[in-house]
Amino acid sequence: MAFFEADTNIYRYVRNRVVTLTDPYGEYAITWGAEFTAQERLRISQSLERLEQRVRRLMRQVAIELQRVERSCPCERNVTEPALRPLFGLLVVLHIQLISKTKLVIDRTSPWFFHRDAEAWADKTYFGDSQITFNDALAWRTMNLELFDRLLLHELSHLYGTGHEEHDVGPSPFMNAATFGRLRDLHSNAWYLRLRNRAKEACKAANCPVVQLPPDYRCGIHR
Repeated sequence: MAFFEADTNIYRYVRNRVVTLTDPYGEYAITWGAEFTAQERLRISQSLERLEQRVRRLMRQVAIELQRVERSCPCERNVTEPALRPLFGLLVVLHIQLISKTKLVIDRTSPWFFHRDAEAWADKTYFGDSQITFNDALAWRTMNLELFDRLLLHELSHLYGTGHEEHDVGPSPFMNAATFGRLRDLHSNAWYLRLRNRAKEACKAANCPVVQLPPDYRCGIHR
């Protein structure tokens, strides 16, 4: 039996927190592509832990909302379901990434390479694994925790197809990395509230016959 870190600490993969950190796949690890201080590693690792909890909570919210929308009227389904389905798929793959981390490389670069706080790379040809590179010229080491979590979630989402521009994201506004990075709660999210309002207006314009449907088919908009 060999140990990657050349010592005999078999609890390193949970950072010696065998009670509070769960690791169902036995694969909890980040590949560090460069030298990071202990404080920097802790900052990144704790952010990933917080994001795993956020993504898991959002995944439950979206699943429940999809069930509600499926029982709703066609007006609401046609507006909200195309936005929710891609979001749910993104949350599922991100959750898998966040609970395993074996294919996540964290790296850093000198300031000349790019001009953003961080960049995500998913090109297997060059890097072999999914990679997030932090720009040492900018403020990723000192920004507050909410902004840092938003930055990391933004970059993680790029690994699974989110775009930079609104016209790149299709029918779901949440496939924009900036919008997704800010998502903390579906029901109070400004984009989702706009979609609900659009559905309400669509029902009015179509003179929706929802009142003729069984009660369990009616959505919250019509109550």
